[in-house]
Amino acid sequence: MRTILKLSITLTVIMLLLFTQGCNKDDNPTNPGDENPNVTIVAFSVSPSAVPVQGDSVTVSWEVTGATSVIITPNIGTVATPASGSVKVFVNSTTSFIINASNAANSASATAMVNAASSTTINGFAKDFAGEPIAGAAILVDGKQAVTTSSDGSFTVQDVLTPYNITMILGNDKLAVKYMQVTKTNPTLLYVEGFTGSNNSATITGSVPSASGKVTRVFFVSGDKSWYATASQSNGNFTINARWNGSTVSYSGKLYVLRWTNGSNGLPSEYDAYGEKTLTISNGGTFSNNNFSSGELTDPADNNITGTVIKPSSNYNISNRALSINFGNSSTYIGSESGSLSENLSFTVPNIAGASFGIEATASDNNKRSTAYKQNISGGTNGVSIPIEMPPQLSLPVDNASGVDTSTTFLYNQGTGSGVNLVQIVGSSSSYPDYFVFTKSNSVTIPNLSSQGLGLPSNGDYSWQVLQISPLNSVDDAASESFISLINKNSGDVGAGVSEDYDFRTKSN
Repeated sequence: MRTILKLSITLTVIMLLLFTQGCNKDDNPTNPGDENPNVTIVAFSVSPSAVPVQGDSVTVSWEVTGATSVIITPNIGTVATPASGSVKVFVNSTTSFIINASNAANSASATAMVNAASSTTINGFAKDFAGEPIAGAAILVDGKQAVTTSSDGSFTVQDVLTPYNITMILGNDKLAVKYMQVTKTNPTLLYVEGFTGSNNSATITGSVPSASGKVTRVFFVSGDKSWYATASQSNGNFTINARWNGSTVSYSGKLYVLRWTNGSNGLPSEYDAYGEKTLTISNGGTFSNNNFSSGELTDPADNNITGTVIKPSSNYNISNRALSINFGNSSTYIGSESGSLSENLSFTVPNIAGASFGIEATASDNNKRSTAYKQNISGGTNGVSIPIEMPPQLSLPVDNASGVDTSTTFLYNQGTGSGVNLVQIVGSSSSYPDYFVFTKSNSVTIPNLSSQGLGLPSNGDYSWQVLQISPLNSVDDAASESFISLINKNSGDVGAGVSEDYDFRTKSN
């Protein structure tokens, strides 16, 4: 009886336990942790990531898991669809958007940035090859209204985004010079066809001891200016016609005499006379009786400069080499040789205190050529290396193309070395505008300047050519005061590769 009762109690307990478990069972069980899962921001972005200085609309997008609330700041607030979505918002300054996603127990945040471009003010100058200011030129930055240079050549353009394209327009000269992708805020734009200042001149006359069969060069040097003449072998008289452009009316410097005997190559083989005296010249004047006696001349010792010219490739021939003498920043021509020349060079130079020398070498291949000028070479220097870079080569439009307009792409292979391309597009008639473009790119289009009165003529005949100038790392280097000194051979070594030139005819309107 006790055994049966015990078994009955045990069975009852088991049934109660089973009943209790069955009562606690849920058809949709939930782990207490799943009521507030982890919050994950799968994606959060702003597109575009940059806007112009005037501002623009951007799209803020998100994808989130585990959140019951999503708040985006600034200017958006709580979103209607926490899981995913997008919204447009206008921004005109650099903005950091922050997303905060959360549920009752967990949260996550992320940041997305949109950058607003900042503008700058451009304060520049327009100048000619002599560094003289150009007044009245129109200056046009792409996307802005044109401004006009003042009497000192200065101009100001506000709210400019960098990099920018800027064009100098001289309507009376039918000329436009464009600089591509400039970043500097103080550009100097160059009148590439010469000089605009007033014409000045002075005449220097005198005599040196006559010397039959010898060359006597007399040259006046002031700063980076130099003028020279060769004295008569029979009576020693000389006349230097000094001409310059700009506002400078006088120059003070030195008058030099250098005499030599030419070798079989037409270059000096021996020097036997040197002298100098101070002189000041002024516009409109004649400065006579600048005579040198034999007692005022000394016999300088001879030195040699040797080295190698490195051709762009085996297809090129070294066609010309020239020697100049430098006092300070000036360069005065002494002589040159031409033909099919050796890569090895050797020049005889005088030993003169304060003087250095420059060597220019040119290599040619059919219609292409490239020149390198190396200066500040001391007399007695051996192992001088003058590398000549490969010049550009034209591609499109082909020679004698037709139907060319401002949408036509001018394509070319760039030369070697570190340089800036100057694309020259020149009309066959003086009534046609000329276009010059400074760029680091291997392609350009003709600037559309119809609104400035410099539109392409209908059925006009033009030619185009590319000049690569080195060493220049960027167009900023070309849009600078130092560029004028560089191309005038007054400051450092310089190279210029010149492509062939192609003809084309513009589209018929």
